[in-house]
Amino acid sequence: STLPTNNVRSSQEQPQQSPPNNTGPPQVPFTRSKSMNRQLVNQSFFDDAAVSSMIHDAARITNWRTVLAFCNSHPHCAKYADPAGWTALHHACNRRCPHPDVVEALIHAHPDALLETEIEKGMTPLHYACRFKAPKEVVRLLLQLYPTRGKSVVSRRDRKGRTPLYYAVRYDAPVGVVQMLLEVDPSVVLDEDRNADSPLAVVWDAWAEKFEGKRTLQPFLHPTTTTTTTNAESASSSTLKQQQQQQQDHSLDLHEKLRRTPKLLKKWNTVNVFLRAAFGFREDDDDDDDDRNTSLTSGMGGGGGDYGDGGADGKFMASVNIDNKVTAANTQNNDSPNREDLAATATGVQLDCPNNKKSKKKKKKKERTWRVLHATAAIKCHPTLFMLSRALYPEQASELDENDLRPTPLLRSPSSITSTNNTADAAANNDIAEELVNEEEETEMNATSTHQTALHLAVSSATSGEGGRAIMRALGDLFPLAAQVADGIDWSLPLHLIVENERKVHWVIDGVKDVYDMNPSAARTADILGRLPLHRSAARSRHYTKSTPVEEGSVIMNLLQAY
Repeated sequence: STLPTNNVRSSQEQPQQSPPNNTGPPQVPFTRSKSMNRQLVNQSFFDDAAVSSMIHDAARITNWRTVLAFCNSHPHCAKYADPAGWTALHHACNRRCPHPDVVEALIHAHPDALLETEIEKGMTPLHYACRFKAPKEVVRLLLQLYPTRGKSVVSRRDRKGRTPLYYAVRYDAPVGVVQMLLEVDPSVVLDEDRNADSPLAVVWDAWAEKFEGKRTLQPFLHPTTTTTTTNAESASSSTLKQQQQQQQDHSLDLHEKLRRTPKLLKKWNTVNVFLRAAFGFREDDDDDDDDRNTSLTSGMGGGGGDYGDGGADGKFMASVNIDNKVTAANTQNNDSPNREDLAATATGVQLDCPNNKKSKKKKKKKERTWRVLHATAAIKCHPTLFMLSRALYPEQASELDENDLRPTPLLRSPSSITSTNNTADAAANNDIAEELVNEEEETEMNATSTHQTALHLAVSSATSGEGGRAIMRALGDLFPLAAQVADGIDWSLPLHLIVENERKVHWVIDGVKDVYDMNPSAARTADILGRLPLHRSAARSRHYTKSTPVEEGSVIMNLLQAY
């Protein structure tokens, strides 16, 4: 009404179009009207053998009844994709089709549409279904109607590097959708996008960074007020028992406080579901991690074969008996402990090895034990998530993982552990490695037994910088003797593992120095193939060379100085 009247024409003033000069029938412009589909069918507007956009166009305008009819009468038209790569199934998932029978008909008409990605964002129909909260039954059809295609698309990434699970978590998909995705392919829990965000990070990180999350977590993240020992050499049996008892008492208080914090408890339970799925644990594999009314070991499954029972009596690990087992004092001299002693330190029992063939009994297959502290130490996660795990389950730092976290450990093959230019040395190393592989009845080195503490998992993780350093220091405070424990794969100490980690290249910032300070004699300790940490560090491809002087950050230079 505010526009000048001379600039606006009414509908009556619009000029009439003159009739065409030709004498033929009037040219009617092609428009998508409501009667379009009826014209296409009744007037035989197209060849039945050709692929038309009829189903695509009906899905785009959410005419679900027409989509279903055309899927039954002309299913081959479901193959049509517009210039942007959108199929009718993309539109159905993007527009939150409420009719599962329509989606089922579209999938049956063109199953390959499950795997097709549109051009701009690289998203599949499942991506759009999870992004725009399609009904649970629709997601079930996308996953289960053609299981092979469904499983393949769960791990498919769009142009931002995001999986369908990422969108389902971030945009609060209907109840049950996330669980179905986890059942199909749980490994995507830890998959990061281009911004280094994973579905696990979506659940925890953003909330932990907000003021509400920081205020809620603050009372839980203070460590137990104990006098910790930074060097295993100064640890005594009575001091360790006293520290563990204080940690367990503090842990019980925190569990009670967690029950009175509903929002944090919900987040914590969701994180546990994701972590268990990522490492292949079923929900019925173990007891509830948060149910500790009966025993401090609940949530750990009893810890068979670990350092100790972790019970309320404060009993510490059986393997480090100051009287008759290998202690820190035995490993501080210039002579490296022999392999039997390293095995005893790791397990508390005499481990079968090439030099010790007395015991040939095969281990019985045992149930896997879930330890959330080990899980958060082994992955790249928000520091507060690990710190909360440490506060709730400090006793897990002194427990051994025996193929619990990863049921089939990646044993180092002869080709991967033989890295030398000396032909004679290479042949000798191959002989040793082949002996380990072939003598399965005489050694348990190849018998799926990792014998690793949380510190071993942390030094092998992808977490670098100050965050990774804080994790290793926290584990060292909880259990200093972990730095002396040789694993069951090739008797690597934590120092062996961290110096060959391609993500941890700085001596100080990445925590290598902290691991060395926990057990300085490790610099002179060889693994089962006779390799020192210096050998393992020199064999990796990445080295730190940016600092001035280079000695400040170089792992190799500091290992040389330590040796």
